[in-house]
Amino acid sequence: MSDYSRFDELFAAAESSSKRDGKYISLLSVEDRALLDEFSVWAQPKLSEASGRSYRTYLAKWMTGQPVDRNMRSAVKLFKSFLQSK
Repeated sequence: MSDYSRFDELFAAAESSSKRDGKYISLLSVEDRALLDEFSVWAQPKLSEASGRSYRTYLAKWMTGQPVDRNMRSAVKLFKSFLQSK
């Protein structure tokens, strides 16, 4: 039997990164997370479930000041529509 203990650290890192709130979402304030939850409900008819999760992550990245990419621009555009509809 081989010793695969060299992977223990990698397994631990993978398990800790699979929590409900992702890396960027966990950096947001409670208020901003609640706003993203509200956005997700509002956007549900417009996006697939997978796209909704992706947009939520893109917005969290944007809110934490990460460099904006093409995917983030789409999410921000829809988020702006959401805020204008409130």
